[in-house]
Amino acid sequence: MRHWLIVFLVTLLVSSLATAQEHVFRFANSADVLTMDPHGALVVQTQMVQGFVYEGLTRINQRLGFEPALAESYVRIAPDVWRFKLRGNVRFHDGSQLTADDVVFSVRRAISQKSAIRGIISTISDARKIDDATVDIATSRPNPILDRDLPLLYIISKPWAEAHGATEPIDFRFGADNFAVNHANGTGPFVLKERIAGERTVLMRNPGWWDVAPGNVTEAVFRPIRSAPTRMAALLSGTIDMMEPVPVQDIEHLARTPGFKVLRGPQARVIYIGLDQMHDELPEASVKGRNPFRDVRVRRALYEAIDVETIRHSVLYDNSTPTAVPFWPGAQGYTAALDERLSFDPAAARRLLAEAGYPDGFEVGMDCANDRDVSPEEICQAIAGMLAQIGVKVSVVVRPTSQFLAKVLGHKSSLYVSGWLDATFDALNPLSGLIATPKNGRGPLNGGGYSNPELDALIDRIEVEDDPAKRQQAVDQAVRLYRDDVAQIPLHHQWLAWGMKATVELVQTPDDIMRLQWVTVK
Repeated sequence: MRHWLIVFLVTLLVSSLATAQEHVFRFANSADVLTMDPHGALVVQTQMVQGFVYEGLTRINQRLGFEPALAESYVRIAPDVWRFKLRGNVRFHDGSQLTADDVVFSVRRAISQKSAIRGIISTISDARKIDDATVDIATSRPNPILDRDLPLLYIISKPWAEAHGATEPIDFRFGADNFAVNHANGTGPFVLKERIAGERTVLMRNPGWWDVAPGNVTEAVFRPIRSAPTRMAALLSGTIDMMEPVPVQDIEHLARTPGFKVLRGPQARVIYIGLDQMHDELPEASVKGRNPFRDVRVRRALYEAIDVETIRHSVLYDNSTPTAVPFWPGAQGYTAALDERLSFDPAAARRLLAEAGYPDGFEVGMDCANDRDVSPEEICQAIAGMLAQIGVKVSVVVRPTSQFLAKVLGHKSSLYVSGWLDATFDALNPLSGLIATPKNGRGPLNGGGYSNPELDALIDRIEVEDDPAKRQQAVDQAVRLYRDDVAQIPLHHQWLAWGMKATVELVQTPDDIMRLQWVTVK
């Protein structure tokens, strides 16, 4: 009797374990992973999937705080030096131990000229090994918020990269390839099992992860589905368990559909219009021999011609918050009093164009991505219609994100609609990454080439200022310059809308990065 009871209990345990291991999570996004090279793209969807496999020295927790990750602890030992103590129980997916050599290698790889992410860690000058478990990261100038910059500086194995010819990062924009583009060896909660670009990315739970995963997903399958109706159909048919973004016109319908739900919330992402102010002549315009966007009156005219409330109501179904600043209200440094847009005034816009020498307007091309933000094509077409009312005839060209970014970041676009996600929840991130003069690693997404020495000097101050009041004063001054000079045309902060089966539980954060380790499938 006792023997059979033991057999029964063992069988029950094995059965329970088998059942517990069968939690497959299938999800889709509008864009594919551009690369698995952890320093090869500064694009949120790509960095989200990379973050299942790779980790940084610090990370964001569910309370939106920044905390130690691969670093067990860290302390600022000098104005320009931070010391990190590494965890002793961390192993890469190939079984090798994480060491200071891997961290130093990864930091130097990430700040190299070929890195796509060096713009968000532009103050880092070097990393030095103190011992096998201790690393000092030096900055070119004091950086009081370095820990906020590090979650997306993923750590890669030095021996693995050397063995596979991947010691240098490959920026996806240049179309080159290395082993790390489609393979990975991180320390994170999931292991890359299969990667077929444009089709699927399959990940398996890492049983040797150093941390405890609150979720129960054991296998995840990511599929890029560019078409919004096709994504919706895949979710409703049960082909996938979760999708983002939900088309704005379908949010309420999906939320009322039995067996499904929609998780909505603000996103730390600003949608804006970038204007080429770099070239003497716009590459795609009817105006020859000069660049109309170098005239603040022209930039202001375009701003005042755009009715963001119509875009919010008619295009986005109220799933956005209009803005006048380049960062979201939850960011350190945000001042509500400065978040006031110029008035929608087409008549004033036409007068400004006439004063600038363009009484009949002009023609110009405008670039948009079709798989990156919420309703991107619809927003671009709406903007084109509004600008036509003041005589600016816009030819909209829509491309996939990879092609769009290659053109914009190559400074070949005259006018474009894009977005910036503030992953640090701090005003410095968009000021340095989006608006600073593109040089020395700064302004990596300043595709229009806007340059203002006074604004650059303020960014220098913001980067190093330890006094909160003085730092806030510098941020406010920078925002006023940004607004008065119409460096770009901010439109709105888009909202997140994730659709899923009712059996899925997950955590939504404003950085639009889903953490697989927090997902539970019932």
